[in-house]
Amino acid sequence: MTTTRPPTCFYHVHLELARERGHPQGDSREGHDLLVPWDAQQHLDPVGWKAHREVCRVRHFAPPPAEDMHAQLRRKPGGHWSLDYESDDASSAEDEDSGPRRNQARLLPGEYVSIQNQGVMHTYRVTEVKQLDHIPAMRDRR
Repeated sequence: MTTTRPPTCFYHVHLELARERGHPQGDSREGHDLLVPWDAQQHLDPVGWKAHREVCRVRHFAPPPAEDMHAQLRRKPGGHWSLDYESDDASSAEDEDSGPRRNQARLLPGEYVSIQNQGVMHTYRVTEVKQLDHIPAMRDRR
């Protein structure tokens, strides 16, 4: 497996589905893994993102039979973040989810973040954050 040295202050952030209707205890089998840059205040760093967009990746995971989905982290006007999913379906109009808002962009263990997924808002709990000393190369997704 090839690796890439990360830019300074890149982190792996693990999110798990928090309590919601249908999941009264939450669900550790559903969530997101983010590879994101942080600034000195531990907020998502737009400067680091702009310089290293290709490294800012997201994996959405869910229990079988669902398959992992992969996305790129994007920044929208007004400071909003979005998740731009890779799709093999050229007709898919819904290939982007709403990510953390600017005021939610501090992702520390125990905190919560809302992400809109396929038009439905879900809340996730940050369960793990670790600084990266390398970034694994992306798998070939034929």
